[in-house]
Amino acid sequence: MSSEPSSARVAPGMGEKEIKADAATMTLAPHAIAVETALMNAIDQLKGLKAQVRTAQNQPTPEFMSQYKMHTREIKGALNLVRKHEGELKTRAGKFPSVAQSEEFRQLAPAISDAERLSMQWGKQTAASGYWRDNVRVTQDLDALEKRLTNALDKTKSFSTRFDVATVG
Repeated sequence: MSSEPSSARVAPGMGEKEIKADAATMTLAPHAIAVETALMNAIDQLKGLKAQVRTAQNQPTPEFMSQYKMHTREIKGALNLVRKHEGELKTRAGKFPSVAQSEEFRQLAPAISDAERLSMQWGKQTAASGYWRDNVRVTQDLDALEKRLTNALDKTKSFSTRFDVATVG
């Protein structure tokens, strides 16, 4: 067994602070990237749905309803992925107090929960009779959901700036 300190064996020339920063990056960055990617997917699906709403012009056809269901399934799936990786971030961030206590990290979960909550509320409203015939309301609801998703994405990006993603992997 070598008599060198373990940090010297891990990465010669690196101090303990750098090693901890690298460990945090390698542990947390993949999940932050997954959250960011899933949120971008949800936003893209929402934009697709908004385009479908514009073309339906208060006349929801069976084809429109099929497209709506496809987009909402994708949004729900993306938000489930966001929740999964956000949970991993919470679990793993506990090992890195400076990260867990950072303002960027503390703002992440509430922004994601807010977007998720509005998405669920909106999903319930879409079942109401005549909902899709009120183009103004539908557009306002979709705009509000997009704003919440974008806020969650911005908070995720703000958190992700703690990591130099180019050095991961």
